[in-house]
Amino acid sequence: MFQAVLDSPGYHGGLGCFDDDGALLGFLIYNLLPPESEIEDIAVEPPRQRQGVASSLMEAYCDILEEHNCDSSYLEVRISNLPAIRLYERFGYARTGIRKNYYPRPDGAREDAVLMARRGKSDG
Repeated sequence: MFQAVLDSPGYHGGLGCFDDDGALLGFLIYNLLPPESEIEDIAVEPPRQRQGVASSLMEAYCDILEEHNCDSSYLEVRISNLPAIRLYERFGYARTGIRKNYYPRPDGAREDAVLMARRGKSDG
């Protein structure tokens, strides 16, 4: 997936959050093609979840959107990932649709994705 992001048109970037020893706690990968952007992936080490890492990454990403005059940002998230959905909503994202059977699950079934968009500026 990361190679496909790097090979696609536009500007691609990544943000990392590190501890004092330089260990990676979380990252955010995005595709920037002003006036739009898309979050490709965001992940936080499980022991560091719910400690503000994802919020810090989202704050930095929103600053990048503003710097590049991006009016819209998009993402998709597993429908079952309620903490992530709440995080995105805090940063001005709203649900815009459902993508059926988008994500594979370990049991072989598939899970829907919630499509979300952020339009205009938000305080986060």
